[in-house]
Amino acid sequence: VLNHFDNGGYLLYRLYPRHRVFMAGNTSMYPSSFLERYRREVVEGSISAGRLAEKYKFQTAIIDHSTLEAGGTVTRLQRSKDWRLIWFDRVAAIWAVHGAAPEFPELDVARRYRELDQERVEGQGGSVRRPGSRRKLYPALNMARFLIRLDRADLALREISRLYDQGPDAQLVEAMARGHYYRAVELLEQGEPEQARGELMQAVTFSPSEPGPWIALARIEVESGNRELALIRLREALRRMPDDHQRDMILADPVLGKVLRENQNNP
Repeated sequence: VLNHFDNGGYLLYRLYPRHRVFMAGNTSMYPSSFLERYRREVVEGSISAGRLAEKYKFQTAIIDHSTLEAGGTVTRLQRSKDWRLIWFDRVAAIWAVHGAAPEFPELDVARRYRELDQERVEGQGGSVRRPGSRRKLYPALNMARFLIRLDRADLALREISRLYDQGPDAQLVEAMARGHYYRAVELLEQGEPEQARGELMQAVTFSPSEPGPWIALARIEVESGNRELALIRLREALRRMPDDHQRDMILADPVLGKVLRENQNNP
């Protein structure tokens, strides 16, 4: 079983000796060479999720998706052709290597999320934010980040909006902006630039200081033939980029850089 050290002790208690766990919670028992390999290969992803399964003979992965270090692992597992998601709740998720656990088909993410949301409504799971209790935000924010990594920013927005409607604060505003941005990315990959434009406009409404949505809007305008509006979007992005390295990256872009160079003498 592939896992992170966060849930290693619990998994050892629950699964051993029927199943072997990759990483225990007590890291002091491991040599530094193993910990370095764990950090490099599992956390940072120096090898692919498919190669990871082949190298260590993994059949399943049980990941606590609410932890900070889990983000990259979740993304790699979800996007790997060698793994499939078979279960998740508001804390953890399980993937299986294709060919393993055939009794569990690939999970319908939207259906599973609806089940969890119904449990929350019925008071069987999740948590409801109460005024003055900031800690109640984190389960929803963590869940939203997880859903974005599953390429379901639409569901992430639903999760965040539930709390935002009860009373916005800075963390929720940032999360709403991020959700709309990643939803736009998904729509662009699906060939829906007009819908993506609407999501990006929502993103800049929530967080106008972030350059990323402005850059994406500029690219949409270039591809739709509206170079004048693309230039306006690019200048909005540049205003939000104090770092010369970021500016140089835009100038080096074969499409966006050309728009700027063509208009470098225009105010």
